[in-house]
Parts: sequence; structure tokens; C-alpha cells
Amino acid sequence: MKHVFNFNPDTHNLWPIYEAIVKYYPIGLRRDEHSILFDYPGLKDLGKIVGDVVHYKNDFYKSWLTFQDELSTTLNCEFEGTTMGQAPSLSTDFIIEKTETDRFIITKKLSVHLSLVGKFYTVYGKDESAIVEKQNDNFSHRYNATNSLTVSPYMEYEQPFKAAQQLIEQSFPGYQYIPFGVHSMIINGLRVRYSDEEICSVYVALFNDFLNSVPELTYKRGNNRYGYEEYWRIPNTEDQDIIVSISPPPTR
Repeated sequence: MKHVFNFNPDTHNLWPIYEAIVKYYPIGLRRDEHSILFDYPGLKDLGKIVGDVVHYKNDFYKSWLTFQDELSTTLNCEFEGTTMGQAPSLSTDFIIEKTETDRFIITKKLSVHLSLVGKFYTVYGKDESAIVEKQNDNFSHRYNATNSLTVSPYMEYEQPFKAAQQLIEQSFPGYQYIPFGVHSMIINGLRVRYSDEEICSVYVALFNDFLNSVPELTYKRGNNRYGYEEYWRIPNTEDQDIIVSISPPPTR
């Protein structure tokens, strides 16, 4: 079940997320050959930002490469760069654990994403498996599956998750963590340049469409609201408690 982007503005301030999205993406325009979507000035501006960082590999991109190396050293693991050509983010998978035989591969990855839309980042763990079917001596086919997502510091992902957060906030000051439960929400009428999906989430707008390939019913481990209070609550506000009182039955 997909939830529409929403929050309580009396206690939490998620407006910077929405404002960053509508700055670069038109809301409510079709995405077809007759659409004016691709002429939207914000979308053109975002395309230039992505081009400068991802294609021309400017200083910001180089700072991401430094971050990759440092986190890889901290976690004592290898990594795979996953940045896409048109997606508005820099991303890397850190290989926490890997078991491989001739017939199957099991991998634990920490996936880290830094947005180019605004000062936002997110982290989650992925448990993946692949059945390897050898066709001949030179070719094999893999049947891949995502078995679970870990959406907060939890069990074996706790230390790597927190280490990634600490280093990314040191390396990129001012960047805020987007909780899984927030970036999973959709914005009706949102369309992006690099994906044909008609229903787009905050994650797709800020990062990439990697989670679109993960079945919605895939098991989520941890707390999908992790970071919601720390990063997005307005200071000195409290939720009002609902007080329920139960009176004794009337006497006759």
C-alpha cells in the first residue's frame, strides 16, 4: 500500500523536501511525446546539475569518491558504484557480506544515496540472492531476488548504517537523512525525466528508481520511521496525547 506524501505541520517540518521536488519537477503534467514536461525550466536546471556532477565529474563528484573510499576503509569492505547517468543522485553499494558458490550468490549490501535535488541522503540495507544457471562454459544466467530491506540501524546492519550516517554528515555538512517511511510516499502528478513510471515516490524524485524493482511485499526489517523525530521534528513541539477515561457504571 502506497501512502501519499503527508505530515503534521504543527510538529514536523517536511516542507524542504516538498519544496525541493516542486522546484525541479512539474506536478500534474503528462509524460508523452506531446507533453511540455521536458520544457519545464526546473527540469532543465536539474538536468544541468546532474550533467555537471555525473558526466563531467566535478569537484562534488570527486568528494563522493573520497567518501566511498573512506567508508569502505571504515567498514573494511568492497563497494560497487551504482550512480546512474540520468538519476539525480550519487549512490554506492557497500558489500557487507558475500557468499558465492557455482550455483548461488548471497549478498548483504549497505546502499547509500546522496541527492542532487537538495541536501538529502538515505541509507538502507539489502539482502539479495541469485541462483546461477550455467548455460555453457562461457555463459551463465542469474535469477536475482531482493529478499529483504533493512530500513534502520538493526542487527548486523546497525554498525555499518550508523557509520555511513556519521561519515556522510561529516563529508557533506547540512545534508539530512530521509527516513524510509518518508521517501516511500508518493506525490500525485509527479513525473521524472529518467523513468516512465506513472506513480512516483519521493525516493524516485530525490534519488533513483532502484526500489521500483523491489516487490512491494518484500520484508522490511527495522523501523521505517527511523530519523523522523531526529531530523524533521520542529524544536519544542510535542504531540498531544489522547486521554481516555473510563467511568464506573452508573448506580441504580
